[in-house]
Amino acid sequence: MSIIQSIALLPYRLPLIRPLQLMGVTINERTGILLRVSDSHDNNGIGEVAPFPGLHRETYADAHEQLNAFKQLWTRKEMPQHLLPLKDGFEKWLGEKQFSPSVRYGIELAMLNLFANQQGKSLADLLGENPRETVSLNGLLAGSLNEMDAQLAQLIDEGFRRIKIKVARKSIAEEIGFVQAVNRQLPADVMIRLDANRRWSLQDAIAFGKGVADCRIEYIEEPVSAPEAIPDFYEACKLPVALDESLDDCPIEQIPWSPAIRALVIKPSVIGSIEKTVQLGNLARERNALSVISCAFYSSVGLAAAASIASVLNDQDVPCGLGTYKWLQEDISQPSFRAVKGKIDVKDVWKHCQNIRPQFSWD
Repeated sequence: MSIIQSIALLPYRLPLIRPLQLMGVTINERTGILLRVSDSHDNNGIGEVAPFPGLHRETYADAHEQLNAFKQLWTRKEMPQHLLPLKDGFEKWLGEKQFSPSVRYGIELAMLNLFANQQGKSLADLLGENPRETVSLNGLLAGSLNEMDAQLAQLIDEGFRRIKIKVARKSIAEEIGFVQAVNRQLPADVMIRLDANRRWSLQDAIAFGKGVADCRIEYIEEPVSAPEAIPDFYEACKLPVALDESLDDCPIEQIPWSPAIRALVIKPSVIGSIEKTVQLGNLARERNALSVISCAFYSSVGLAAAASIASVLNDQDVPCGLGTYKWLQEDISQPSFRAVKGKIDVKDVWKHCQNIRPQFSWD
């Protein structure tokens, strides 16, 4: 019998290199809470809970309250059984506890990291057989057309082979012109990913799609405000689509699959479950779609976990959205999370993320 000997919390504040505006919210620092679950043999597992304003409904205060409740409920209790493999064991344990998505994600991560350390494995090896040693990142291109040349050249030089562009913010003509200008400067082995965040009507989305039809577009995320119109969009312009917001709060059996769907963009902390994330990845593989893991401005703990998850979900190297570490002035671990030439060494960053800097103290 294995006992959860102790549960410790570590609130943190990490300053950003500059103010960040996202989803109508401006923030100057990233706040979150690390969760450490320990067994009676001094094995530890660390998770991260960091709700992001505008992306998660729960607040930091909500998350802290729920984690304290979890701590009081499970300290010195028998560890739940049959959580592995990830086939609804966590759902049976946590599904009725009303934990917010970011909190449940952090609890699952702490437990899985604990299991990995108990078994002398990396998190990637725990999650799947033959994980990839490295995973690539996509590079985010942001700013005006005048700023594009230098920024794009830097991303290419750093090794990025997928360039992501947020669209549906300017006129259709301006958006088309920007994407075409980027496309003209890309090497032959680099493709573009687009993200419209459901901001276009079907008519506008089709007009844009036809305007960039000759560009090297891997997919566009959520091009229309009404997800049920995705098949009509694809039929009109044959631009592959990725689902993102459509996965939030959506049971796996109700995902709106169609020939248009090229990828699932999965944010584990928004889905609220590593278990469900792996199940989504398995379903995507069955449908010959890509699983693109994304993580919203987490510290090294959450980013390293996301890299581990990404390493087991695709047979090929699918660039993921973990480049937000560049926004942090400092990290929670030593050394900090980092990529080299657009790639992450999965087991290396996972090992380092458990080495928490001494200035941060556990409650």
